[in-house]
Amino acid sequence: MATGAVARATAAAVAAGVAGAVVWGIVEVQTGYEIGIAAAAIGWLVGSAVLRATGGRGLPFQAIAIVVSLAAIVLGKYIAFVYALRDAVRTVGGDPGRVTLWSGDVMHSFVDNRGVVFGGFDLLWAGFAIYGAFRILQAPLAPPAAAPPPAA
Repeated sequence: MATGAVARATAAAVAAGVAGAVVWGIVEVQTGYEIGIAAAAIGWLVGSAVLRATGGRGLPFQAIAIVVSLAAIVLGKYIAFVYALRDAVRTVGGDPGRVTLWSGDVMHSFVDNRGVVFGGFDLLWAGFAIYGAFRILQAPLAPPAAAPPPAA
């Protein structure tokens, strides 16, 4: 596999993953729920972006798509965490403007609260994303070998 294909696959996967993460975060913020089909959609979206960018299928492309899909779910959960933290700060009379996506304190808080942020369903969501990314980039099965002609 050419280095250029890996770079294109990675760039396409990251772009699609960021888009999927933003949608995940918005859906969670607006509904208060994590919707599992969104995880499968992220995997499919990232896998489709890799396929469209490279035309390649198989394990190396699947690995890129799976890693980025999982990272996209984490990023989506982070986005939702930031909005929840802003609401909590606002509720206690603090300045929610200090709670930003790029704040080191917010990032540390996200990591420190990983036991609250991540739960059992996240394993299911991860499975959905992995399946979506894996399936769309699965190498096609070889056609069955032609049957030998009957013996005379």
